[in-house]
Amino acid sequence: MAIDVSRVKRTRCGHEVRIYATDGGGSCPIHGAYKRDDQWLIRMWTASGRDDAGVDDTLDLIEEPRTVDLDLWIDVYKDGTTTTWHNKRDAETAALRDRVACFNIKRTVTEGEGL
Repeated sequence: MAIDVSRVKRTRCGHEVRIYATDGGGSCPIHGAYKRDDQWLIRMWTASGRDDAGVDDTLDLIEEPRTVDLDLWIDVYKDGTTTTWHNKRDAETAALRDRVACFNIKRTVTEGEGL
């Protein structure tokens, strides 16, 4: 499986990464550099982001998790059930008579959070 280089920002051990090319050919088509001790060191990686040397996985590329901004409206009812809406108008329109609260949750979450 190929790594999504648009999401790569670091090596597995945390070094900042710059990608220069993804079409290098051969077994290591990803060319770039990683930053260690304030200097950029050139490196090549496989299409799956493995370090070209293949012996030390700390320089493998990792994809940064995506973040998602949530803006949800939650109707809460006397019996403890809830319904979730993408906007307040829909929450108000669909509200039943025994609704006890309607609140808004705005939060930025990271891909995989809470799983």
